[in-house]
Amino acid sequence: MLTLDFLNKLVEMIFTSSLPLITSDFNSFPEIRTNFFCFLKALIKFNFGTLFALQQNYFNTILDCVIWSLRHELSTYADLGLDLLEEILTNVNKNTTVSNEFYARYHMRMLTDILDVMTDGFHRSGLRAQTKIFYILVHVTTQNVVLVALFRSLTPFPRTNRQDSPTRSFSTTSWSKN
Repeated sequence: MLTLDFLNKLVEMIFTSSLPLITSDFNSFPEIRTNFFCFLKALIKFNFGTLFALQQNYFNTILDCVIWSLRHELSTYADLGLDLLEEILTNVNKNTTVSNEFYARYHMRMLTDILDVMTDGFHRSGLRAQTKIFYILVHVTTQNVVLVALFRSLTPFPRTNRQDSPTRSFSTTSWSKN
């Protein structure tokens, strides 16, 4: 497992150099895109506990990248995104303290995004994994897995465009330490 300082620096360096290249469109720089998603997979699989200790903007960007990958035109990346999101949810559900905070912050967004992908007609190959993620998101609300309010207002989330990417959140993120 990587130390928190090293992981913060690693995420900053990789995201600063990679995200502008791979978020410009879905097809440019396939080798960078492949390695970037391999990095995310390794990060989530082997350093999951440390992810929640990262600066909040880093974790937000990691989750943005995973959710953004669900919408990718190539099923390879979309399927990888589904696998990563399922792994995140599975790991989150193992710790009540983490799950309450995580779902309070991200549940409605993930639910909206997975429903959008399930119904868009472009990502039919991943329907089984999409359905499993949808089930997990519904299960945590109906079986009292999460014990906090999952939404704070009745204002709807803005509908996202297929081309939305983490670039917007990345470009507004200050990478310097406060």
